[in-house]
Amino acid sequence: MASAAESELRRRVGRRLVADWQAEHGAFTLEEIAAARAEMAAADAQALSGPGQAAA
Repeated sequence: MASAAESELRRRVGRRLVADWQAEHGAFTLEEIAAARAEMAAADAQALSGPGQAAA
């Protein structure tokens, strides 16, 4: 339960940070969103591959 609550809190904080940034700088472009998604996917793959293993 604590893990679910922590995950939800992290999502809320993340959404707030993005909204604040966009309010000041304008909306993200589709290219920026695609680049961010690719970077997150690569980080997830690296984290899930474990130590000493190459990401697929």
